[in-house]
Amino acid sequence: MTLPRNDRDLSDGSETGPYSGLSDRDCAILAKAGNPEARTALVDRHLGTVYRLCLRLLRDKNDAADATQEVFFRAFHALDSFDAERSLRSWLAAIAWNYVRDLGRRARHRRTVPISFDGPEPVDRKSESPFEKAAEREQSAIIEEALDRLEPQARTILVLREMEGLSYEELADLLDCQLGTIKSRIHRARLELRTVLLARHRAWLEE
Repeated sequence: MTLPRNDRDLSDGSETGPYSGLSDRDCAILAKAGNPEARTALVDRHLGTVYRLCLRLLRDKNDAADATQEVFFRAFHALDSFDAERSLRSWLAAIAWNYVRDLGRRARHRRTVPISFDGPEPVDRKSESPFEKAAEREQSAIIEEALDRLEPQARTILVLREMEGLSYEELADLLDCQLGTIKSRIHRARLELRTVLLARHRAWLEE
């Protein structure tokens, strides 16, 4: 499994091949039977989501790449236990979340590097002025810093909901809780992020 050097080059759902037109459910069934092309199709579709999630939790590209490979390794070895009626994306995200959380329990420290907080699909920036690009980079850095101040689960929920586009139902499935609980957690996480950003803004005004 080869990861692009720039995580912004990753985009899910763009695979080409004999199984590109099949649903995740159908590919999962074929993959369970040992079909390698079906497995490749699933990796192509969900590599970006898993890698970006690992990156934003681990904060290191090499660690995120290693974790991503481990997540897919574990997923394919656990396909027999996967319910094809579930969301494969949320199932993979759950494996990633649990794996990274276990890493954190074994090593209570992490290396930090600045990363982009752009969305999963990079937009065409050729027409943007240098000022616009600089402003966007500054905004991304501010949001990234604010996210770092959130509790890990709150940060994860926001990333999966706002950046990766997981539905409330997928998040409820991932965290094994009620739909209302997920909506409440996302609401609280948004308020917490807003509070951090407002505090940062007030600090600037007082300087």
